[in-house]
Amino acid sequence: LLDLIARFCFVECAMGATAGAFSSAEESTRGDLSLGDPAGETEVPRRALLVERSGLPSDSFDGRHDYAYASQCTQGRRFGRGSPLTEYFPPCGFDRLGFSVAGYEDQSFMNRADGWHVAYHGTDLENIPAILEEGLKPQGGRSRPRHGDLHGRAIYMSPYPEVARAFAGKVRVGKQLPDLILQCRVRPGSYTLKNEGRTWLVNDTSDVRCHSLLFLREFVLFDRPFGYAGARVGEGPPG
Repeated sequence: LLDLIARFCFVECAMGATAGAFSSAEESTRGDLSLGDPAGETEVPRRALLVERSGLPSDSFDGRHDYAYASQCTQGRRFGRGSPLTEYFPPCGFDRLGFSVAGYEDQSFMNRADGWHVAYHGTDLENIPAILEEGLKPQGGRSRPRHGDLHGRAIYMSPYPEVARAFAGKVRVGKQLPDLILQCRVRPGSYTLKNEGRTWLVNDTSDVRCHSLLFLREFVLFDRPFGYAGARVGEGPPG
């Protein structure tokens, strides 16, 4: 697990869950991997609150790409995205706000069967405007990346939401991990596997496209700046 946590900058853009939003929702299976949607809903119940929390302009998002993943979203199934088909690990229990991908002339990277692979990236919320404008950069564009560079200079991604979450900003009240990560797509063949496939190293900014912001549904925000005031549902506001 320490290797996992080995300093990443996660790109999930694993939006592979394009759950009926970014591509057709045909339910087909190749081998034992489904191209269908994980269990969930196309409407995010607290959307307005989440947009406010993000601090981003409302036109940064496209509601057609939203998805509320069920807490048990796989229901015994395994999922795949991209070409060659690669296993996709849905972010169960997260609410997804999809970014507008209109800026990309070719949006085929979001296709389920022949698009790019899904991965996740953990970062501070304050970094997201720059990521949307310039893309993810090796070492976060820094000479000394916040979480180190155990495997060398690269953009650190993971196909696992929980691994990305370990590097998603400030630890919250009660040592709870932060509740937001980015979901991305990564160009097939552009990444190197480390930590038994739990870490993907990408060298080129153009090979990663982050398409959604994910919020862990069991967290709520009280009256403090985003990133500082997380608490589990049922708890009082942090002191």
